[in-house]
Amino acid sequence: MAVQKRGFGCLLLFALPFAAVGVGMGIWLGSTIITHLGMQGWEEVPAQIVRTELQASKGSKSTTYQVLAEYVYQYRGREYRGTAVGLYGGSDNIGSFHQDAHRELGEHQKTGRPFRCYVNPRQPAEAILYRNLRWEMVAFQSIFVLAFGGVGFGILIAGVLGYRKAKVEQALAAEHPAAPWMHRRDWAAGQVVYSAKKMAVIALACALFWNVISAPLWFLIPHEVIQKGNRLALLGLVFPLVGLGLAGWTIVSIMKWRKYGPSVFRMASVPGVIGGQLAGVISTSVKIKPDDGFRLMLNCIERRTTGSGKERNTTETIVWQDEQILARELLQSDPDRSAIPVQFPIPYDSRPTDGSTPNCQTIWRLEVASKEPGLDYGARFDVRVDQYLHAGKNTIELWPFHNDGMPAQPGALSDMGVVKMTIGVAAEK
Repeated sequence: MAVQKRGFGCLLLFALPFAAVGVGMGIWLGSTIITHLGMQGWEEVPAQIVRTELQASKGSKSTTYQVLAEYVYQYRGREYRGTAVGLYGGSDNIGSFHQDAHRELGEHQKTGRPFRCYVNPRQPAEAILYRNLRWEMVAFQSIFVLAFGGVGFGILIAGVLGYRKAKVEQALAAEHPAAPWMHRRDWAAGQVVYSAKKMAVIALACALFWNVISAPLWFLIPHEVIQKGNRLALLGLVFPLVGLGLAGWTIVSIMKWRKYGPSVFRMASVPGVIGGQLAGVISTSVKIKPDDGFRLMLNCIERRTTGSGKERNTTETIVWQDEQILARELLQSDPDRSAIPVQFPIPYDSRPTDGSTPNCQTIWRLEVASKEPGLDYGARFDVRVDQYLHAGKNTIELWPFHNDGMPAQPGALSDMGVVKMTIGVAAEK
């Protein structure tokens, strides 16, 4: 638990700066909008432009601008002087507001024509020339709110949920020290749930983050290419195009989630046994009628993590694999759902599930897929496989299932429509 607390603390320290930037930018954006709305009740009066100036501040990589002005106006018979130009103080290079305002104010100064200003009736000494929001600045602030705030709070929420889950699993481990398959609620219940909702949420988060960051390029690149003739700027379109790809991935993921809903693998016994079998039934939320049957795969995977920080890399290698093609499922007459029987022999010399070493884990994954009109069906379940001392070498007994998903009397798996079965295929390295 101490290690988990330290890990959560590090995650918290990592996420807080992102969340703080998002909150700070959100406060700035919100206060600007509130100020803008408050100014809608200010009175418009003519003002005489006395002086205007465009200050340029050159940095190592960019130049920022700030328009300055001094003007005189009268309100209720009294003369006032003002210097406030726009809602946003300071200099920036976002859009061309400062250049445009300097040009417009300069023309009024030269011709002597009055320029409108807005006066606070409660405090007449407070006035402004431009009270409208700068939408390019709103977009800029929104990017920081969504991107940094989304990342920061997303990491915080994921960390809290992960920490709570780890506490529950640790409590289960303490309660069942000799039964590691009881250390996860889904394994202990013998019901592993798969839902495309999780993938849809991940896809949506990635798409929002990427598109928010790259959105300004849709406006900046045409300006660079058309007005400045910089054709190399077209290379920047790669980023928003990737964003479009992520948006497409999000749409497909959401459509799969809406079409198929969750699937549940109900295990006939917990855990799967080395030298025995992994058996159960996959229950779907909708009826699935594939023409080519269901493709079932059981994989033993080595997940290895190397490096740290930006160099951290995780790879998965299949070290053993079985495959079955089922011509039909169990609930042929049920119009609302399907039940797919699962029964895989597990060789005696297979590796057990092992997550004791975070950088080198052994996981077992059950996958099911079928070709459907439009979007294909697919689900995957991480299952527990362990070694039992009383399990004989390759002692496999094949049996079918009742319609409720429970095992029936021993019989041939071919009765369930198995048309192809490959047992104990070691994956090529």
